[in-house]
Amino acid sequence: MDNSQNNEPQTLSFLLTKVSRVVIRMCEKELMPLGITLPRSVALRTLLQHGPMTQSALGTLLLVDKATVSTVINQLRRDHLVETTGVPQDARVVLLILTEQGKVLAEQVLTVDLRVEAYLEQEASPTMLKHVREYLTGVLQRGRQDYWE
Repeated sequence: MDNSQNNEPQTLSFLLTKVSRVVIRMCEKELMPLGITLPRSVALRTLLQHGPMTQSALGTLLLVDKATVSTVINQLRRDHLVETTGVPQDARVVLLILTEQGKVLAEQVLTVDLRVEAYLEQEASPTMLKHVREYLTGVLQRGRQDYWE
C-alpha cells in the first residue's frame, strides 16, 4: 500500500465511519469471552442504565428499527436475560426487564465498555476528551433530530 494515501486529508464523515468500525471491532473482541454479541450487549447495558422500558423506547434510544430490536429482544428472552411484564394501568404496554442473570451479564458488559473507553482515552488530555464528547453528543443530537425522527 502506498503510504502517501495515509496522509491524505479525509472528510470527517469518512473518518468517523472508519473509527466506528474500529470501535465496533474492539467491542466485539472484548465481548467474545462473555459469549454475547454487540447488539445484545448494548440492549442489556441500556436496560441496566435506564431501567425497564418498552421495546419501542429501547429501539428509539439505540437508533435501531423495530425489526432489529425485536430480533435482539427475542434472543435475550430466549437466553433468559430479559423478561417482559405488563403494566397494570394499560394492558397494551409491555415492559422489558432484566433478569438476575441479565443484570450480572450487563454489569460485565459495563466492564468491557470501561476497558474500551480506557483504550480510546490513551494519549488524550482531559480537555480534549471533554471537547470530543461534547462535539459527538451534539452531532448525535442534531443527527437524531434532523435525520432519524
